[in-house]
Amino acid sequence: MSVLVRWRNALALIFPLFFVGLLASCGGGDDGGVVGTPTVKSISLVTSTNQISSGDTNNSAKLTATVTGSNGRPMRNVFVKFNPGGNTVVLPGVDVATDSNGVATATFTYGSDKTNRTVTVTATAGPVASNSVSIGIVGTTISLSVPTGVQQGDSATVVTTVLDASGNAVENMPVTLASALGNAIAPPSQTTESDGTAAFGITPSTAGTDTLTASINGAKASDSLTVAAAPTTTISLASSQPSIRSGANALTNQTTITATALSNGAPVVGVLVSFSVDSGAIISQQATTNSNGVATAVIGYGADKSNRRITVTAIANGTTVTTPVQVEGTSISIEAWPLEAPKNSTPAYTALLKDADGTPIGDAPLSVLVAPGVTQASAQQTANTGTDGSLPFTISAGGSAGQFGIVLIYGKQTERFLASIGDPFTKIDADGHPLPFTATSWVAVRDNVTTVDSGQHLWWEIKTDGGPRDTNSTYTLDAAKSFATTINGSGGLAGAADWRLPSVGSGEDYDALLKTFSAQGGWQNLQQWLPLTQQTYYRTSAPINDSGVGKFVDITYGAAGDVILAVDDNPQPVRLVRTGQ
Repeated sequence: MSVLVRWRNALALIFPLFFVGLLASCGGGDDGGVVGTPTVKSISLVTSTNQISSGDTNNSAKLTATVTGSNGRPMRNVFVKFNPGGNTVVLPGVDVATDSNGVATATFTYGSDKTNRTVTVTATAGPVASNSVSIGIVGTTISLSVPTGVQQGDSATVVTTVLDASGNAVENMPVTLASALGNAIAPPSQTTESDGTAAFGITPSTAGTDTLTASINGAKASDSLTVAAAPTTTISLASSQPSIRSGANALTNQTTITATALSNGAPVVGVLVSFSVDSGAIISQQATTNSNGVATAVIGYGADKSNRRITVTAIANGTTVTTPVQVEGTSISIEAWPLEAPKNSTPAYTALLKDADGTPIGDAPLSVLVAPGVTQASAQQTANTGTDGSLPFTISAGGSAGQFGIVLIYGKQTERFLASIGDPFTKIDADGHPLPFTATSWVAVRDNVTTVDSGQHLWWEIKTDGGPRDTNSTYTLDAAKSFATTINGSGGLAGAADWRLPSVGSGEDYDALLKTFSAQGGWQNLQQWLPLTQQTYYRTSAPINDSGVGKFVDITYGAAGDVILAVDDNPQPVRLVRTGQ
């Protein structure tokens, strides 16, 4: 940086009122100043598209808010809040500062809710609100599989499937099933499993052609079911509990299936009932109805503890009836730090398989697949877990940045994990754990680009809007040191209590951060990772010399930030840093 630029920035700190007054008198500058400082007059909000997909591609919109001051010019360093509706997400999940053109941008996406809907988004800066924009989320579909026919009074299973716009299964989507003839459906509402399906039991009491309609928010599908008139003897099925747990508790890991034989409403004794399951285990595959017309069988999950639907079938007197039983509680997770891979790397991860009691599931076949998005990621492995329920695996990350999915499959259970390649930072939660790049709340970030101290990474504090780490707080050097001591002494931050004032100079903390900024194209490409950053000079750990001069850093300046020597006559903001994994 030239001497001229250093003097200019030093003067900006030393003589702020004189400098602002000079700009105002010349009619130049942006929105700074003490006399006649403009206020926010209006906000214009536009979206890059009015429709996004619920699938893997074309699933986000860029929101651009332009802030105009009361003097009719763009306003810089105004914090804009984007306000999405309809259970959607705007990234970053905090207020965004406008640039020198008065522009703040954010990314809109559907979040975890893939239902079809239209969402209204606004932007605000203090009491001033923008126009609203509408964005439609489309592409999620529902279908249903209906038996070819069922007899009146018998039981059958109807399976619905919910897929997003890319054909991926949608988990935890509420689904309802309705009968046009009013035939009994139990339960009438379900949520989809990891394969996108939800199963319903139907026991028709009304003969004829029934229309079954499956509905989710924003989509529905219908199909017909032929209900034949009941013979003299009918068979129905019921379960003592519609779902069982994959653990060892005998009260929850099995269910009793009851078959009831009736003739004109009266129990039929001595009917041989044969029970079978498409997976799981069954005790007593045959039973004869008692004086109440009842025969029972006990169903468990068997050797396969995967979350899935077991279809129970009973055959008696030539009549076949079915009922679903859900296996629940098994978890598939990834132990990794973090789920973000550098470009052209082969990071290692560990998959963990546990039952409903939290007990590791050992010697179980587990498949690992990588579903590429805009990246070049590849991994494919099928092997048995160890005694601790773990399966180590690696991926091969290519040279393109973007998102990809890691898919783990155990039995009939499939879990998807969103990961990325080439993210410059990793978001960290309050306990020091890595967060997905889609997280909307985080307390620190890890620099993934520039390493220090034998491959370790710098973690940087995220400022807040209010509280002890408020973005507007300023400090003298001694007060800044006390601030770091207070944070460390009151439980720390992000699971650590070794935060410090950042050093400045060749090979020091701010040097590493500014190298990352330079490699990534500057502040405009990275501000989403460091929200609530003031566009000004931040204090460093550099001591004040005998002339009262210290060192300050503005990471928002230019393509690679700015470091200056200036007289330390005003409190300045500070951002803490630590060295970690």
